Amino acid sequence: MPIVVVKDKKRLSSRDSEKDVYSIILHNEGLEYEVGDVLKIYPQNSNELLDEMKKFYKDIDFTNYDLRLTSTKMLKVIADRSEHIKELLKPMNFVKRQEFMLNNSIPEVIRGFGQLDEEVLLNNLLKMRPRSYSIASSMKEHPNAIHLLVSLTKFKTKRGEEKGTASSFLIDTMDVGSSFRAEVGKKEHFRPPSDEKDIIMIGPGTGIAPFIGFLMERKNSKGLNWLFFGERSRKNEFYYEDLLTDLQREGKLRLDLAFSRDQEEKVYVQHKIKENEGEIREIIAKGGHIYLCGDAKKMAKSVESVLKEILNKKASSECELAKMKMEKRYLTDVY
Repeated sequence: MPIVVVKDKKRLSSRDSEKDVYSIILHNEGLEYEVGDVLKIYPQNSNELLDEMKKFYKDIDFTNYDLRLTSTKMLKVIADRSEHIKELLKPMNFVKRQEFMLNNSIPEVIRGFGQLDEEVLLNNLLKMRPRSYSIASSMKEHPNAIHLLVSLTKFKTKRGEEKGTASSFLIDTMDVGSSFRAEVGKKEHFRPPSDEKDIIMIGPGTGIAPFIGFLMERKNSKGLNWLFFGERSRKNEFYYEDLLTDLQREGKLRLDLAFSRDQEEKVYVQHKIKENEGEIREIIAKGGHIYLCGDAKKMAKSVESVLKEILNKKASSECELAKMKMEKRYLTDVY
């Protein structure tokens, strides 16, 4: 497994922001990628979790196992020790079971329900799975580096606010000079077209990451580069501001911004897209491409709804967006 080394780590969100968003630059030697690809990183457990496990199992290396969350597999192992666990495993209790697994780490389960035989434990722990981050750079401009945009994941459990395994590993644990395992994940479907084609990129929040790579790759493109970016506040969360405004000033980027909390009425990227519907239709009619990256739950659905409304006004097509999908001119990377 290739090893990458942290070259630089810089906070991009302001200290006043509720979000902790960082640019992390890794030394890249031997890892080749294309814009649109992701880097699969293999995080490690926090020292607190490892220390807790050492109280029960001093001689086991838990590096490759996920200790943060309990799994259904583990619950089945301890079901004969608790009527409560047996109840949780019933299909009707799916929601309660999910809550229990979120709120109980492996050390907590062992503390509450008793120590397991070492072999049984290892056979039923989940392996640490890789987490994927969009690569925010191009080998044309940075042949020996991989850039990532990482937002610290936070969520509430019975213990209070906790942090995501991978994002806290990258932001809190990995310092400049630190190394970890990683590999490139190919995204063959998510590539920019030829330099002559116009592209519209929609990437609010950390969804902007792959489009930074696109812009580096297409700096000298004859086609239009049009980016819709949004966040909460221009002052606190305008990631890559210098790069984007420089490209805009040089005429290499058209930039539309939506900072939702900078005015009384909230404005999102879908509103900016709607404002420009006539020009968007013209670009699509000339063979342009649309790319969307970011949150699948709310943003992507809202954006796609607006795009359908805009494009379906064309008399020539009942569903222009579906046609674009078939032609691979509407491509998404949502999570």
